[in-house]
Amino acid sequence: MAVVIHSQTGFVDTQIAVPGLVGGLTGIPGATVEFALSPASLTAPFSAIQPAPRVLPSDVPALATPPAPSLPSAAIENAAGPTTTLERLSAELPGAGPQPSDFVGGKDHADRTFQLKLGQSEGSVGVPAGVSGGGIQAAAVLPSSQKLTFAGVGGRDVYNPTAPFTAKFRGRDIKIMAARVEPRSSEASEAMFFEEAGQRWLPLSGAPIYKLQDPFVSKVDGYLVVGGVETFPQEGGGLGYRTIFYRGKDLADLKPFAHGPDGMKDIRLMQLPGGKILVLTRPQGQVGGRGKIAMTMIDDLESLGPVAINRAKVFEDLFPQDEWGGANELHLLKNGLVGVLGHAARFDGEGNRHYSPMAFAIDPATGRRWPMRILLMRSQLPQGASKRPDLKDVLFSGGLVRGGSGTAELSVGAGDAEVYRVAIPDPFVEFEELPR
Repeated sequence: MAVVIHSQTGFVDTQIAVPGLVGGLTGIPGATVEFALSPASLTAPFSAIQPAPRVLPSDVPALATPPAPSLPSAAIENAAGPTTTLERLSAELPGAGPQPSDFVGGKDHADRTFQLKLGQSEGSVGVPAGVSGGGIQAAAVLPSSQKLTFAGVGGRDVYNPTAPFTAKFRGRDIKIMAARVEPRSSEASEAMFFEEAGQRWLPLSGAPIYKLQDPFVSKVDGYLVVGGVETFPQEGGGLGYRTIFYRGKDLADLKPFAHGPDGMKDIRLMQLPGGKILVLTRPQGQVGGRGKIAMTMIDDLESLGPVAINRAKVFEDLFPQDEWGGANELHLLKNGLVGVLGHAARFDGEGNRHYSPMAFAIDPATGRRWPMRILLMRSQLPQGASKRPDLKDVLFSGGLVRGGSGTAELSVGAGDAEVYRVAIPDPFVEFEELPR
């Protein structure tokens, strides 16, 4: 038996595997699964709970219209608009599995978060590759996850990395990673470059160190472009921030050349085959609320700056009003679409932050966007440190290395204190197979 909740708008929103599903984690009586329904899906009624001997990503394509339910509707209806909750479940589920009374913890705010409490019998929790507009939070720790060890940083925390990448340094090609380094008790950050040495990552000797947060990299016109978030004192007190960009043919020769608007993080670049540069931005305030992703094009790196960045068109429907997110890394797909690795975030009622890696795709020629998928939840990694208690459930996307067999290696920062590398299904395969 599997609970499959989908909209009638053309894609699966989320699916929860319960007793009887092949695969997943078994033997977790009384486990709680948390998931969210995407804001886009709230424009259509939801269909039912239906049985399935096995529900895997290949069985329910994320971009295919699901079959009509064969059982009585579970009546997750949208007639009440944003006040709809799972308490409105009206149909009993035949056979083993959760009953309507097992649905608990519904919330009425825009993130559409609910909890499904499994029964006391043994069950399994499956986490499909593509979950749209929300996520599944299960007790399953992925065996493919690895915490990275850093040394040579004076006992400071290392987090929010890039994916490993190849760059030229003093005339030779080396494989390195950039990451944020800071004491547990402060946000006095440095962006440093690391080289793998056995089971550890060590600072790259002689490499530049920048007073930046959350470094990122891209390659444009033969240049290595490195960026990060610079903080600065504001008039009247407090710290402001902006994104700073460096470029160079060699890591040893990086020079600053551009910056973004004050108060904007998560600006990312990708050069397209025709030479133009796709820029994703994250406006806030009057334009972007808590933070939305926006898109624009520039002709060359000399055009990068606040004026061009502020022209970006916002994807208005990507996040609910009380959530936010940003792009972390861009991938050019074989069919010309661009895969976006990013993060989605929200506060809970107690002020704790919840961040999850996510991915979606865009057509840079038209601005069309495909649905967002949550890739990973904090509970799927081993327990670890966090900078503060309110940051325990934070996973910040760093970068993705795509494999050739439908898998990918995701680098993430956890709890503003650690770095993990996790093998996951490649989130861009399905988008890459779409016709344009």
